Amino acid sequence: MDSANNDLKAHATSHHDFYSLLNLTPAFVEADLNRAWRKTARKYHPDKVGAANIEAREKFLLSNIAYQILSDPSLRKLYDDARDAREQQRKREQSLHEERRRKVESLEQRERAAAFTNFGGTSNGLKRARDEEQDEQERREREIQRIAEDGRRRRLDREEKLRSDLKEQEDALNRAKNKETQEPAIEKTQEQQGVADLDRSIKVKFARPSQAGDTFDAPAIQNLFSTFGSIENVAILGDKRQRRVASKAKTRIGRALIVFKSILGAHSAVKDWEELAKNSGAWDAFEDVFWASGKEPDWLENNTTASRVRVAPAPAAGGLSLEEATLLRLRRHAEERRLKAEKLAEQQNGQGIQLA
Repeated sequence: MDSANNDLKAHATSHHDFYSLLNLTPAFVEADLNRAWRKTARKYHPDKVGAANIEAREKFLLSNIAYQILSDPSLRKLYDDARDAREQQRKREQSLHEERRRKVESLEQRERAAAFTNFGGTSNGLKRARDEEQDEQERREREIQRIAEDGRRRRLDREEKLRSDLKEQEDALNRAKNKETQEPAIEKTQEQQGVADLDRSIKVKFARPSQAGDTFDAPAIQNLFSTFGSIENVAILGDKRQRRVASKAKTRIGRALIVFKSILGAHSAVKDWEELAKNSGAWDAFEDVFWASGKEPDWLENNTTASRVRVAPAPAAGGLSLEEATLLRLRRHAEERRLKAEKLAEQQNGQGIQLA
């Protein structure tokens, strides 16, 4: 949780304009945020724009990050403070530019006054000083422009390499998936080989209807929870009767054990099922989804890439699975943070040269 919180704080101090992305004003209310986030997520969802549209998928991920930051009061304050600091820096730079312009105009006025005093002659000393100052200013501007251009070129090269690497990884994953569907036996992934079955298992509780026609069996539960990843097995446990607080009558509570093929799928189900329940009536009967062991597996703590990012709903058939999309996003975020750090260092170096 600390790693995920640190990542959100890093995004909160980045240059991204989340208000513009969600089409919100800084004075929004919670209802405006929920409505704007859903609209933006639908607009850039991979199911709608296609899995090949990398720019739209990045905006889809940023919209989820923006929602988490702006819905948390402390993260929103951190983001607003960083945004205000950038605006103040821009105003300071504009003020320095205006001050430089006034100095040049003042120098020109003194030069014209000296020329008038000398009956139309020129003041060689003032003109030479002005020429030297202009030459120095032009030299600094050329140097700043050269550094900025060099940094921009390197950044574009890295971004292009990142896109190329991601495309190769996606192609490799799709080839592996196609090969897996053609083979009769399903082999365990390298990740599953190092994870105990209990660490890939979750339990679910759901209310059984009192009337006939109950269809909550193992295939139905597997069909729902396969949204989060491939499932190895589903077992229906014995029902329990539980008394409701508002009623004296007891309700049948069904229970099931689900074993995922990957711990990432189990992690996604525990973390994200409530979000799906808000938007789909198929999840209304479910009351709780939790780890079968009663706690988060130690494997997740030792492998922080699995718990660092919350997983969005699965893309359409033929695209990447939740596990694969999670790992790709983690690699992309790490590379983006490195590029942003380099860009910030270049900007600071440029400002240091300009102030000198």
